[in-house]
Amino acid sequence: MQATGSKRCVYCDSPIGAHTQSREHVFADWIAGLYPEVPREERVDYVRKSQAPGATTKVEEWEDKAFNLRVKNLCRPCNSEFSSQIESDAQPILTPLILGQPRRLSPDDQMRVSIWAMKTILNLQLTHPDNRLSIPLSEFRWFRKNTWMIPGEQIWLAAYDGTGDWPTSYHHYALALAPIGQDVPGDFNGHAAVITVGYVATRGTGNTLERGTITPPEAGLAGSIVQIWPASGQDVDWPPPKKVEGHAGLRHLVDTFGDASAFGE
Repeated sequence: MQATGSKRCVYCDSPIGAHTQSREHVFADWIAGLYPEVPREERVDYVRKSQAPGATTKVEEWEDKAFNLRVKNLCRPCNSEFSSQIESDAQPILTPLILGQPRRLSPDDQMRVSIWAMKTILNLQLTHPDNRLSIPLSEFRWFRKNTWMIPGEQIWLAAYDGTGDWPTSYHHYALALAPIGQDVPGDFNGHAAVITVGYVATRGTGNTLERGTITPPEAGLAGSIVQIWPASGQDVDWPPPKKVEGHAGLRHLVDTFGDASAFGE
């Protein structure tokens, strides 16, 4: 099991104590402000699937706060400076998407939303009940140092119809991947995560075993997702022609990531 530690910042690895530790909202205040009718203590469902090659898929579900959900083990500079800047950069781009308003995203818009999605995926890792990560702490620190996408990560956007989990949701698929003939690692090293905020869903996938581009399976996804990272250099129109429908649709976005038992075939 991989622990996040309690005395060093998960992002910059600096020592933290009572006067230097900060707790960051996973979903920033500006997002909560878009939904003033939702109580801060409102709880929503979170889902994690996990699988090792040849193993049965395990599904875990838990509840947590929608907008008051926080992560600890951050130093103040990583929260108040690094993280806040990412939120400020993404806010004017994400706001209309969250509200379901059409928008054309430039390559720069796509980059800023992708970096926001990467930070949010990383932070949500820290909310898992057993603290077991499918993205190693070394990747958190790479992201902090470079303020750039983790190598091999891909990000897509989808339009959510809002008929299931609301106003936020989190579905995660953790995999322990190994090439055929090699031992399965002790920790997860692959992930797919789907996050919704209002009417926009972001889907991120990646692993530490293969750093190349990961092509998503097309089963039922054609016309419902648009890739924003790696960026094509072209504008992207949002929303896509098809919407993701309800809780089942969000799970399908994660399930199409693949199957650990088939990896390396």
